[in-house]
Amino acid sequence: MKLTLLPFFLLVCSWSWAQGPMPPAQTTLLGQLIDADSKKPLEFATVSLYNLSDSLITGGISDMDGKFRLVNLPYGDYYAKFNFMGYEEKRIDSLKLELPTLQLGKVLLKPDAATQETVQVTANKSLLKLGLDKKVFDVENSGLGNSESATEVLRSTPGVEVDQDEQIKVRGKVVQVYINGKPTGLTGENQAAVLRQLPANSIKSVEIITSPSAKDAPDGGAGGIINIVMKRNLLSGFTGNVNGRIGTNARGWRSEPVGPMFNKFNTGFGLNYKSEKLNLFSNASWSRRGSYTLSEAYRFNQLPDSSYYFNTYRDSRRQKDNFWGRLGMDYYFSPTQTLSMQVRGGGGAGQNGGQTQYDNFGQDSVYYSQEIRGRDGETERYNWSYNAVYSIIFPEKDSTGKPNLDKIGGMGDQHQLVFDFQISNSQDQDIDYYGNQSYWPNGDAINAAPDSQRIEDFDSRREIWARIDYTLPLPKLEGRLEVGYHYRYQLDRSDFGYYNYVPQLPTLVNDSSRSNIFEYSQQIHALYGTYSQKLGEKWSGKFGLRLEQASVDPRLISTEESYPWSYFQLFPSVNLGYQMSKTAQMTFNYSRRIDRPGSWSTNPFPSFEDPRYLYYGNPYLQPSFTDKVELNYGNYIGKSGINVGLYASYNDNESTRVQTIDSLTGVIRSRPQNLAYNYQYGLDFNFNTSIFPWWTLNMGGNLYQSHFDAEVEGQDLSYQTLGASGNVFSSIRLQKIGLNISMGGSVWYQVRDIQGSNRPNFWHWVSINKQLMKKKLRLSLWIQNPIYSNSYRYQRSTDSFRQSGIYEWENRVVNFSMSYNFGKMNVKNKRRSQLENRSGGGNSGGGGQGGI
Repeated sequence: MKLTLLPFFLLVCSWSWAQGPMPPAQTTLLGQLIDADSKKPLEFATVSLYNLSDSLITGGISDMDGKFRLVNLPYGDYYAKFNFMGYEEKRIDSLKLELPTLQLGKVLLKPDAATQETVQVTANKSLLKLGLDKKVFDVENSGLGNSESATEVLRSTPGVEVDQDEQIKVRGKVVQVYINGKPTGLTGENQAAVLRQLPANSIKSVEIITSPSAKDAPDGGAGGIINIVMKRNLLSGFTGNVNGRIGTNARGWRSEPVGPMFNKFNTGFGLNYKSEKLNLFSNASWSRRGSYTLSEAYRFNQLPDSSYYFNTYRDSRRQKDNFWGRLGMDYYFSPTQTLSMQVRGGGGAGQNGGQTQYDNFGQDSVYYSQEIRGRDGETERYNWSYNAVYSIIFPEKDSTGKPNLDKIGGMGDQHQLVFDFQISNSQDQDIDYYGNQSYWPNGDAINAAPDSQRIEDFDSRREIWARIDYTLPLPKLEGRLEVGYHYRYQLDRSDFGYYNYVPQLPTLVNDSSRSNIFEYSQQIHALYGTYSQKLGEKWSGKFGLRLEQASVDPRLISTEESYPWSYFQLFPSVNLGYQMSKTAQMTFNYSRRIDRPGSWSTNPFPSFEDPRYLYYGNPYLQPSFTDKVELNYGNYIGKSGINVGLYASYNDNESTRVQTIDSLTGVIRSRPQNLAYNYQYGLDFNFNTSIFPWWTLNMGGNLYQSHFDAEVEGQDLSYQTLGASGNVFSSIRLQKIGLNISMGGSVWYQVRDIQGSNRPNFWHWVSINKQLMKKKLRLSLWIQNPIYSNSYRYQRSTDSFRQSGIYEWENRVVNFSMSYNFGKMNVKNKRRSQLENRSGGGNSGGGGQGGI
């Protein structure tokens, strides 16, 4: 019998040897993550599996039903961690994998008590949060991502105003605009163009910083800082997004659109790849946008030797192709050292056209002539910024003296040293041809040939920012010390050429009296220090001081004239917080700010788009300084939240534009001038409630009183005025069918300004979006100003002239967009997430305040 079984035994051994060693036993871990309070499944919660040596083995993400599945797990002993933002971490120990399948069933996660106690100003997922020194508006969950650009987002951000010139204001004052914690360095039309170029669907949140700490640049005057935070991808692996948009032309006073029915197009994509050592990210978009502005003005000039009326009708049309993109990487040398590099920018080209009509009347209101000024031009512009951030963390050590990497916290919460360098360039080129023809009342031409000009305007800017920031936590004192050095260099150049057509030659001849080259350079060195500490159980404080040395040199190259000036200033800041209860909080803030005159406001040569109304700069313009205080209260009770703020500011050298008239030509000249002083006080509020679990309502407003003491050329221009702004936002979310309906509106009103009065300006919108294909596909409809409202009316008067008018921008615009997400998404471990939050890498490139 033994001999009979021997061949069979050898055959089995030989077959086993040929097949190699048996694979280790494997198992699958299953379960479902559930909210312990609402009993609803938690989507995109993370699951991490560790061995008993605390090494991460694998991880996963829960699906739409909260279910998770980890496969191909070797038999052995493990423990698991379950995490989700706003919830306490759940840990299950003593997991023994010894069967093909282990079913954990329902795993309950409890909402984080600290998160519940945070003061938030909207129900469900908060849209507005109150911090010690800022408010954060959640754009991503507001429905505003369906709009066209950053400009439309800011129009509906609580507490933010966008005026008729697309200047960004808070509490009636112009602010400094940052992107990802770094200043754009742009003002006026350049800033407006960049914000119109920035896609709304790339914005995560908007931070409203009315009283920044000494760590931040004091720019922005009484308004403060608006920081636009770009979206970031929190998942590892390869992910992407493609999107497209088409929009209609606008309708306003006219019954027919100005141009074709569809004149707004946009397409873009985003790609992101994350691994343990490397993160690569990119975004790009292309757009074609047609737009128009209509205006009417009615003016009476009272000159020493004559008086007359004229009406102005302007139709301005624009069409531009724009490109915007971002490319960057984060490289993690080690768990404590990260290098982030990014290039961001865009450009475009287009046409400017339109016509200005002047109807001229005598003192007796008799019509005597008409002038038509046509415009046909081309424009090109681009802006690029290059940024590199190197960050070093000095982690705490455990009992054995080794670095405790699990205690690396978020940005600003740990012992760290950050080197940040950025260089940016921008260039604008406008070439316009103007033709002027005058007509008698019977329609006959007065001129034998049109009076023609060519106007060239080439503007460029280069800026360099460099900063070193050091943060030292003091855990025994429950405090934190921050110190640093910031440097900023800026060089602006404007090359303006004015050419008259001489038919006798015939050619264009340069008019040297109107052509010029202007340069504006600025250097700023700054040192700062801040100290934060808990002051008992309920109080917390942050105290800071910033020292700045600045030198400025506006210079006329053509005439070799220079207007240099410099200053050394201190900028203190105080931020206090008091936790009144689990849901109520009060903050007090004081800061000193500066409003620096830029190149556009200091260039003494005018623009000539409208030869009867010229804008000049003032090379003698000085910076103005503002001291401001504010007291904020926030409470969140049940399904409702409220935030109320009282504020006051004093400016001892306010600058504003003053209009004067040439007694010979009747041309109005608008020039900025420093006034004596200005003080302002006011109240703002924001209220929200959840009417039903699926319906939220948010509304806010601002009411202020301003007093100006001003004297110009012996004339008393002092005045006081009431100003107000408000907004309302409502959202209906039907999650079961993936449908979201949002609508909102805003109003801005300042009763008076230095030489006139204004009428309210309204703006509103409606948005509908539908999610399909397991939320990978989103279809959106966005309607801007369906009820005609986007216009601005004003009146201006002096002893020499009276003028009233109206501006109208686009109304009744319909946009349809589509967005699709794709890619394989994996969980990243806690330590890597902390590193990315610290370095500001990923798609955001940052998000805290910074820059100079």
